[in-house]
Amino acid sequence: DELLAAERRERRAQLDAEIESIRAKSEEKEKEVHERLRMASDARAELESELRGFQNTVRAERDERERAVELAARAAEEDRRALEESLRDEASELRSRAAQVEEELRARLRATEESRDSAETEIRALQASVRDSNAAAQAALKSAQDTGKEAAAKA
Repeated sequence: DELLAAERRERRAQLDAEIESIRAKSEEKEKEVHERLRMASDARAELESELRGFQNTVRAERDERERAVELAARAAEEDRRALEESLRDEASELRSRAAQVEEELRARLRATEESRDSAETEIRALQASVRDSNAAAQAALKSAQDTGKEAAAKA
């Protein structure tokens, strides 16, 4: 009986060590995933900040152009036409550049969101894996206990 009890204690200790190892690995992986999520969130916030800054810059540039148009309106008709044409070209270039930059920022934002989504998927998979591992460990523990009970019953 003492030998069986010692074997059961040893097996239980082994199972406890396996469970603790699985739990530690799971916690480490979860920490990694959380860090990735934090980094993705930080990157997203930075991109959104850049986008707001860019929009403010575009607004400021637009305001400057409007003031320039007002000054040009007071100038001679010929100068006004030349300035208007120049401003239209500049506005077109700025809109084109703004569209390019905005698209780049949106693409980076989408990539960041995809990264976050991927990290969340990894978390869910890791959580499912941990649940499965815990269930397997519980089943192994129950099996060991049942085996021990059977052995004790036979003895």
